[in-house]
Amino acid sequence: MDSHSPLLDDGQLHELISQLNITVLYKHDRGNMGDVLVGLHRSYGKVILKALTKRLRSNIRFHMRWERELYATTLLSNYTLVPQIFSSGLEPYPWFIQEFISDQSLERFLKGDCHKLPVDKPVRRNMLLQLLDIVGTAARHGFVHRDIRPDNIVVDKFLRPYLIDWGVVARVRTNELVKATDSTPLTKIFSGERLTEPSRCHGVIGYIAPEQSSAYYDMPSIKNDIYSLVLVAIEVLTGTGLFNGKEDEEILAIQMKLKDPDQLLELHPTLFDVFPPEIHRFLLADTARRNQDLEQLRTILLHL
Repeated sequence: MDSHSPLLDDGQLHELISQLNITVLYKHDRGNMGDVLVGLHRSYGKVILKALTKRLRSNIRFHMRWERELYATTLLSNYTLVPQIFSSGLEPYPWFIQEFISDQSLERFLKGDCHKLPVDKPVRRNMLLQLLDIVGTAARHGFVHRDIRPDNIVVDKFLRPYLIDWGVVARVRTNELVKATDSTPLTKIFSGERLTEPSRCHGVIGYIAPEQSSAYYDMPSIKNDIYSLVLVAIEVLTGTGLFNGKEDEEILAIQMKLKDPDQLLELHPTLFDVFPPEIHRFLLADTARRNQDLEQLRTILLHL
């Protein structure tokens, strides 16, 4: 890394890099809660080093969120396409070393900033079905991601999608023993408390559900992730996002009023050339009427 890099002005980060014997290649363009660096490690090869960013190191609330992200990621990487955690620590401040998958996010594929995503529908559909599997596996273990969007999906050379950045993960089952890998004997009893604050908006408007956008909802559940998956699926299979070009306030207003298929056509005139009209049921504003069945979404994708 360039000796004039602003990262090297962070003495603690510089110390951590030296302590972990990582040769930093470059800083990744992602990460709100942490500095994300790509580097080489003697034992693990090419890795991601994620460390709590300087401005948050004195905030105990973010230490707790960091710890919970680490628990969820470590657990889920044993069962589904979530990058593996190789090692972690709390000194001099929270950090972890994670498996490097790719620099290519789904967002970059869709924008054409890197190799373009193959145009054939079966390839794209298979990618979406694998994302459904990740979300389903996470839900069975009691976790919802709550920030599913193309930028939080990285794609490997085999076009397998990995769901990353579990920084606003929510635990939807409580009082269960969570055990990580045998190599990292880590156990944790999750209490009934929420993993993030109930009165704050978590995630990116345009991909999250309206009750999550407005930061006024009862408790998180798989409905949050299914809603986001449908929006990602629309973008992947049609090439255009449902809310492209709209401001946050306008998006939320549309989401809060959505109740019939014609409203979707106003937003995306060619949507039903690809999807059946019943896809609108996954995007209804009324959560009591909204389809929250992951298997029904799978069936729709399989029949496209």
